[in-house]
Amino acid sequence: LVQVLVSVLLHVLVHVLVSVLVQVLVSVLLQVLVPVLEQVLVSVLVSVLVHVLVQALVQALVQVLVHVLVQVLVQILVWELVQVLIQVLVHVLVQVLVSVLIHVLMQVLAHVL
Repeated sequence: LVQVLVSVLLHVLVHVLVSVLVQVLVSVLLQVLVPVLEQVLVSVLVSVLVHVLVQALVQALVQVLVHVLVQVLVQILVWELVQVLIQVLVHVLVQVLVSVLIHVLMQVLAHVL
């Protein structure tokens, strides 16, 4: 009977010791791992936030550059168009003036002769 009691007590004692050891190990691991996991989580969150901000900044810069480029190209095209229109107008005016001068000269010559 004593031997059975001692065996049961030893079994219970071993069970309690293992349970306490497991609790201590879990507590120590949590104390060690939680700060590490917090640092990793913060690092990942900061990295993602920086990536998103950089991506948004690059997208905004590209939009601004495209807008400016389109404005510059439109101004260049308008200026080129204005120059062509001026050349056409000058050409037409010269032709009209030459025609009028020829007509006037022909009338003067016809009147003189």
